[in-house]
Amino acid sequence: MPEILKLHLIFFISSFVYHAYSQELHPKAFEACAACHSFKSGEHVNGPSLDNLFEQIAGKKEGFRYSGPMKRSGLIWTESNLRDFILNPQEKIPGNRMPFSGLENPEDLNTLIQYIRKMSTKD
Repeated sequence: MPEILKLHLIFFISSFVYHAYSQELHPKAFEACAACHSFKSGEHVNGPSLDNLFEQIAGKKEGFRYSGPMKRSGLIWTESNLRDFILNPQEKIPGNRMPFSGLENPEDLNTLIQYIRKMSTKD
């Protein structure tokens, strides 16, 4: 095989592997979330940090100014509650301030929730 073809083949395979790996680590579905949320503890952007999210009471992270409805919701962040919230934030907690209309694609939603669980969980 000519050297130039080998180089093209290596580049093509490397690009494919990198793309697949980067999608696994940072799914496209999280891009909208990343504008407002981080996973770093205490780092609140326009939305609260998602660090250690699961099994926590919504609206209680220190250092973030939540809406009244979010603070009063009493919601515990389980996968089921997070799924419902991402599908339709205003239906799950009416009056919350998250400016997101919802994510409906089931595959994207599952990938996003798995990603949030992986990134937010402390080892």
